[in-house]
Amino acid sequence: MLIALLMLGAGELAQAKTPPLTAYVVREEGGGLGVFVDKTITFTKIAGAPTYWIARRDERNQRMGKPEVVHLWIDGRTCPAVEDVLRRAAKLPSPRIAGPDEVMGSGWVSDAPYVSLTALPQTPNGYDQTITRKELQGPVADWWRNAETALAPCWRTGEPG
Repeated sequence: MLIALLMLGAGELAQAKTPPLTAYVVREEGGGLGVFVDKTITFTKIAGAPTYWIARRDERNQRMGKPEVVHLWIDGRTCPAVEDVLRRAAKLPSPRIAGPDEVMGSGWVSDAPYVSLTALPQTPNGYDQTITRKELQGPVADWWRNAETALAPCWRTGEPG
């Protein structure tokens, strides 16, 4: 292995770098009473020495018919809350699918947005799979509300360099 690395030139070594990996995506969609939310927050792992996270927030919201577009960034090297938030996501309780005798209700109407979390599973070969949880209220929505508060002071308008 060492011989193979020594045989690579500097250009090949630079190209052999691990590409960024978007491992978590949070979406907020919906609303009502004149406020409609469409947010996507991605958390991307950047390999290097040291490895760090970048968060990107894209919003296309409407308030009383007036559109609002927002693009914000967090550099995990200057915001330790990023890794804490992601560690808390990994501790969310596992859901269980309802059996046919447990399915109840006829739907619901809410002015709260749906919150969804898509992430990689906790397996060594999980890169061809994702887990998605979507809810109006519950552990994922609660996790995200707390995460928003923790991350609020870290958002910046400029892309991390």
